[in-house]
Amino acid sequence: MSSKISTWKLPSPAWPTIGAISPLAKISASVSATHSANREIGTHTSVDIPLAPGRSVSVKDLLWQGDLVPVSVMVSRRPSTQRTGVPYIASFAEVEVAPETGRPQVLQIVVINDCGAVMYASGAEAQQVGGQVMALGEALTEELIYDPVRGVPLNFNLIDYKMPTILDMPDVEPVLLEVWRGAGEYGACGIGEGTLTCTPRAVANAIYNAIGVRVDELPLTPDKVLRALGKI
Repeated sequence: MSSKISTWKLPSPAWPTIGAISPLAKISASVSATHSANREIGTHTSVDIPLAPGRSVSVKDLLWQGDLVPVSVMVSRRPSTQRTGVPYIASFAEVEVAPETGRPQVLQIVVINDCGAVMYASGAEAQQVGGQVMALGEALTEELIYDPVRGVPLNFNLIDYKMPTILDMPDVEPVLLEVWRGAGEYGACGIGEGTLTCTPRAVANAIYNAIGVRVDELPLTPDKVLRALGKI
């Protein structure tokens, strides 16, 4: 089995002592970890300390030292092509736009989720419909506005931060498919926040089809529509 060396360059600030080891700031060389080429470096991987032969520190403890905190780590992988806990989603929106005011009005939404085996259909459909409230808020109205000088939010309340109510909601048609075989028990997939993921983009595409120009910034407010039309 082949192996490779991964090297980290240590920052200069003084770090605390780990056990009987001298402060890590005194390490002028790099620290290296030898690991199998067939796996990623994990939190339990040991890092040798050159100035203290025979002593090592875990990657987890090393990354929590000094100005390395906070540490942001992104882990990504390709989804399984056979079984997964993530459902497939599609949304369709019928939208009407008033050219005089720029106000978009969503008339109907169709949301489709292929979430594997559906074990509680009415609950899943309720999740689909309820998710569209959040989706339309993201698409049309919800936006935090900040003071450009002081940087404080100006609409940090439930009056000026516009969330959709039942009076703002269009007809929502939920569709459940059971084609995909999920990784969950009995072949089920999750159906939580995924129900709202595609809707704002569907609304944006419908507005484009209605007025012929793109509005590419959420929320899709009337002033942005009028600006896209060249009216303001």
